[in-house]
Amino acid sequence: MYCYCNNNDLQNATTANCWVMSKLERNDPMWNYFTSQIHLEELTFAVRLTDSLDHVPIELLRQLKNLHTVAIQYAKFHEIVEHTFSNLNGIVKLNLNRNMIITLHKNAFENMRNLTAIDLDENRISEINRDTFVNLPNLRKLSLNHNNISIVHDKAFKHLNSLQELELNNNQITSITHETFYGLRNLQCLGLSNNEISIIGRRSFAEMPELIELELGHNAITYISEKAFDGMHNLQKLRLSENLLVKLPQDFLVGAPGIYFLDLRINNLKTMTFDNIKPIITNLYGINSHFYLNGEYFDSHF
Repeated sequence: MYCYCNNNDLQNATTANCWVMSKLERNDPMWNYFTSQIHLEELTFAVRLTDSLDHVPIELLRQLKNLHTVAIQYAKFHEIVEHTFSNLNGIVKLNLNRNMIITLHKNAFENMRNLTAIDLDENRISEINRDTFVNLPNLRKLSLNHNNISIVHDKAFKHLNSLQELELNNNQITSITHETFYGLRNLQCLGLSNNEISIIGRRSFAEMPELIELELGHNAITYISEKAFDGMHNLQKLRLSENLLVKLPQDFLVGAPGIYFLDLRINNLKTMTFDNIKPIITNLYGINSHFYLNGEYFDSHF
């Protein structure tokens, strides 16, 4: 392992970028060298040889009391077991992308009271279980893009009352309900593009009254309920491009009267009437408003 510090004097470095070049076991003496720089605040591990790191060096992370940013990339974890990161109250940002993670166990990220962001992009996570993310009062952003997620269990995010951004783009999610997002009362941005969602049912997003931006592009949506967006009074941007919509309910935007950005491109829409956009029509007069629509056999009635 080769580490580059911003200060090589004993106990004066605050940042270390480490390259893992060969196999490191949990009891490898190499880990002891970090005692010479106990004031590290930012620590990055980039694995350069496959299978060189197959565990989270949690003992080290617990020793470095000043750490606030941790990144581990290109390792081979497969799972984050129960209580792996529990009670690491100093950590503010945690980056675990590209580590071949398949399973996130219960309470894996429990009681990280100052954590604001978790990046789990580009892993192999297949489902999101309940109680994986527990007692994270300051978590603002959770990224789960580019995984294999097909199942998000009801109330999987129920403990994340402070979350503002949830990214689930580029997965294999097929269905969502209002129970999927139970507890996300402060969420502002939700990314669900590039999934396999086919139906948007009644009040699917009712648990997120503060939502401002909703991305549903590039799915397989054929049906949207008239009540799908009820209660979304703060929604401003809605992307529904690249789906399979043939028809839109007459009043499907009544529950979201604040939308000024609407993208309906590349669907199978045959008709579009004034009633479809009547609830937001005055918003579309603004200089910052956008309404995208096209179709080979499209017929509009305004």
